[in-house]
Amino acid sequence: MRIPDALRALLPDPSQARGLEAPVRRLMMTHDLLRREPDRQRRWAAVLVDGRFLRREQRVERVETTVGAQIGAPPAAPDRMLERPVHHRYFRSVDPEPQRCSHCALPGRMLCAPCGGSGWVSTGRSGNEAVRCTLCGGDGQVACSVCGGSGRAVRAEAVYITDHVDHLHRVYLPSACGGPVFQMESWMRAFAEPPEALRFALEQRSASGPYRGAPVRDPGFHGHEFGDALQRAQGEMRFRMAQRPLRQAVRSFAWPFLELSWWVWGRTFHALFVHAPSGAPQVFLPA
Repeated sequence: MRIPDALRALLPDPSQARGLEAPVRRLMMTHDLLRREPDRQRRWAAVLVDGRFLRREQRVERVETTVGAQIGAPPAAPDRMLERPVHHRYFRSVDPEPQRCSHCALPGRMLCAPCGGSGWVSTGRSGNEAVRCTLCGGDGQVACSVCGGSGRAVRAEAVYITDHVDHLHRVYLPSACGGPVFQMESWMRAFAEPPEALRFALEQRSASGPYRGAPVRDPGFHGHEFGDALQRAQGEMRFRMAQRPLRQAVRSFAWPFLELSWWVWGRTFHALFVHAPSGAPQVFLPA
């Protein structure tokens, strides 16, 4: 199958790293890893998942409210993703008999919050000057916000609903990959819009051999192994979907990279080689 040019430009090859520098230092010595062929290389693919999940949360409370409150119904689910949380309230049940409102300091009245019941509000930094409170007009009391000033209220079962969007933007790297994985993970996560050429179906399954008990084969991405990154991303998605979102919008990307290894000074050095969305090569070196 022919690889599209946009994708081909993002598939790394060690020869593309020529001209870059990958110096490692030990004591007074410096060695540029990229000046010679790596002793070992592995082709990996990270998984980046970018998703939005519209969720509804609710809680139920016994409250007091104005006489004449009506039983309602939950609002319909939003038909689109929300930019900010939206709050709703409705009454699931309402007691038929009114009773004295327990929120009133006096029947139908409560202390004015801005002036604290004094009728005056301090002004200026010194606090020695005061003006008449504009909310209560100097009375120090206002109509009760629960019963509306009647002094009587009914008990009701109120349902509070919040519709909001959870965001997921996470990178999954193969656990078997060595080298500066945390540096590259942060670098990948910083891209809000990975190249469309890296889009792939997250739901694909790992294939197994023809015999029962045969090892599972990594589905891979154009010759690059996912390792356990694909299974971890799929597990996260199953967890999100188990929360039964009202709607979801999910995109998944496979980001190919190379793990290059050299044996220098009696130890192994790992470097990670990847292409930026622009196609520019990027090398991550051990600290």
